[in-house]
Amino acid sequence: MNNIYNESYFNRPGYNYKKVFKAGILADMIQKSCNPLTVLDLGSATALLGKKLIERGITTYNADYSEWCVANAETSIFKYDITTDPPDIQYVEKNSCKYPDVVSCCDCIEHIIEEKLSIVFDLFKKLQWKNLFLLISDSNSEKTHVSLHSRDEWIKIFEANGFVFDKSRTMAAINTYLSSPHRGEEGWDRTVIIIGRQQ
Repeated sequence: MNNIYNESYFNRPGYNYKKVFKAGILADMIQKSCNPLTVLDLGSATALLGKKLIERGITTYNADYSEWCVANAETSIFKYDITTDPPDIQYVEKNSCKYPDVVSCCDCIEHIIEEKLSIVFDLFKKLQWKNLFLLISDSNSEKTHVSLHSRDEWIKIFEANGFVFDKSRTMAAINTYLSSPHRGEEGWDRTVIIIGRQQ
């Protein structure tokens, strides 16, 4: 994983990561649906989202496994692989905070093979958060998208693993996206948005 997500991935011809990711809109979605004071963003890539959250006055901690992303991040970031088995919760909390209002994981889970999803779910369960904000692409446009499910399938998967789908907060996030004049026509139209609570 570390060798794949490097400069050649993020700066490949015909691909504008900043434009596709839409970090500003995503930050608005998190802020308006969850109203957090603190966010732990896992799988941050170059911390574009973290930078936008900080600009909105939200204390944000960013983590990514890619050495290239860590070296080229827009704001402070620490190195962590969310597929570490077992999850190193003490290390994460040492580098972030123990009780983030939101743990976000955006455009990340679809890049993790099905066999390792249980490790990620274990990490989510062990972290102490109020809301879990997930943005998961269901598009097969990238060969690195190895876990592909429909929106309803993802909801069932998370519920089967002890999470509760929060429909009202999810709709608040979706409506924030739909009302944004900057959303454009590309990118997120194929993306699943799920906000969950621990049982």
